[in-house]
Amino acid sequence: MANRDAALPERSPYPTGLYRLRLAPNDFKLRGRAAPGFAVLHERTGEVCIPVHYHLARMGRTGFARGSIVEEAKILREWWAALGTFGLAWWQANDDSLIRFHSDLQEFARRRKAEGRGGSAARIAHKCQVIFDFYDRVPASVPLILLPSDIRDRIARGWTFVGPDTGHNGRSGPKSPFTERVDRRPPNRFGTARSRKRRLKMWEFAPPAGSSARRPRGHVDDDLERDILIRLRNRPPDKKQAWRSDVLGERDWLIGRVMAEAGLRREEVAGLSIGQIQDALAIEGAPLPSGRSLQHCAKAERDRLRRWIDEDFAGRMQRETLSVIVAGKGAKSRNVPFPHDLIYDLLSWCIWGHRQTIVNTRHGRDAAYREPDTLFLAQDGQGLRPETVGKYVKAAFSAAGSALSGHRLRALFLTRFALRLWTEHFEASNFRWTQDVEQTVLVKVAEAAGHTLVTTTVKHYLQLAQLVYWNTDKESLRLIREHTLVLRSLPPHRVALITQLTQRFDDLGTLPDQATLVEEVVKAILRDPRLQPPAMARPPATPPHLRVLPPPAGQNNEKNSAISRSTSNGRRDPSGIDD
Repeated sequence: MANRDAALPERSPYPTGLYRLRLAPNDFKLRGRAAPGFAVLHERTGEVCIPVHYHLARMGRTGFARGSIVEEAKILREWWAALGTFGLAWWQANDDSLIRFHSDLQEFARRRKAEGRGGSAARIAHKCQVIFDFYDRVPASVPLILLPSDIRDRIARGWTFVGPDTGHNGRSGPKSPFTERVDRRPPNRFGTARSRKRRLKMWEFAPPAGSSARRPRGHVDDDLERDILIRLRNRPPDKKQAWRSDVLGERDWLIGRVMAEAGLRREEVAGLSIGQIQDALAIEGAPLPSGRSLQHCAKAERDRLRRWIDEDFAGRMQRETLSVIVAGKGAKSRNVPFPHDLIYDLLSWCIWGHRQTIVNTRHGRDAAYREPDTLFLAQDGQGLRPETVGKYVKAAFSAAGSALSGHRLRALFLTRFALRLWTEHFEASNFRWTQDVEQTVLVKVAEAAGHTLVTTTVKHYLQLAQLVYWNTDKESLRLIREHTLVLRSLPPHRVALITQLTQRFDDLGTLPDQATLVEEVVKAILRDPRLQPPAMARPPATPPHLRVLPPPAGQNNEKNSAISRSTSNGRRDPSGIDD
């Protein structure tokens, strides 16, 4: 069935080579569905590893990508090799074995790091979580009838990944088996579905490691944004820096603004070029120098271009943003709206400011130096790397006492962009909350973010914008949406009456007696029996569930016994008989 070995570098303290991991051919099918490259793990004896096979098959049925399945198979192969080293079968694993596995990987990573080959604590924590998830899902993945009776009994009892009996969160007593957090899924894009709860289980004894520890994402507000930009512009002097802090501070300040006002990723910031700015200005008809690039403009040409941005583009043309074509993730280009004042400052403070200072200094030191087209330059005159861009902005967040990173500035831009679009289209639709309005905003936000599809992330930005627009919380936003949908079904004159009534309550806010009188009148109308809608027919009562009675005394009915056991346990009996 499988004819290709899955490549796996020897980066484990365990003999993973004893457990063969192969990839299925392109014509392989899993339960009638094509599954090319499906990962198949073999025991040391050469037999297919049954629990891992069914676990990976379940991942494939639930929509996991092939790469994720192969990656999980590699981790479970390493776990199988570890259990072989410990002298344990897979169903005999417990806390001690998983803790030992974690410690061995940590020691192995320290040795590799000492040898200059690196080691990731986050990767170790991820492996432990994958193993924990595997055991948590085995009862739902593996047909128990395929396993020996002693293994079935062991699975029925569950595993003891509960940590030592040292108390939980400072309290006495044993730890709970799982760390659970409730994931309240948001309603669908039309807000009509109720939120569902999902409990995510994590191995509680696994120590948090670096970036693998879940941190609150948080949001950047106006005050934090202002603080970050100030810290970027007024960076402290460093004796190791070859440049004045004000030169580099202007560069870092503009980097933060491009993230917050144009929503660029750090890779896109590092790849931003003067040619992209010049092409965007040329499309709008700006007075550009003929035959020369922007950085080589004469003083008169610079002044004319500044006046055009202020007086013509922003003044006479009443334009707020200028579209710049940016190469985004996956080598896909998109139009990004740059505010006109950001373009103005990029020209004045970057292209004709600190950047020119760096270029002139490099030319003075090295006659063979060739100026790149990159907008933001490092001290050596070359373009900044994406990692360096992220490091500078992250340092400003840390100095401000925040655990966030520069990517949250991009989220701030997308939220503001969604708010502007929502305000424009919602008011243009006469304040009617329709599907067309939401879809139009979502598509435009997705385009600005560089997303091919309207993802959950894009919907999240729209919801944040709506919360700001209505100045409310999520629960109140849901009620507002429901009321808006009700108003859509009413004729205009009744909507006008409801609007007048709402305005009257607002006008009587400072007169509580009159407001109370209006409330009593409305309540009396709603209670009037002559104005009640016709009573709706009550739905038929749900018939009670059938219950299987035990067989009469003296009879040995195996089928009824199996059904009774299935009904009492709340699970399907392994014999395959349905109740």
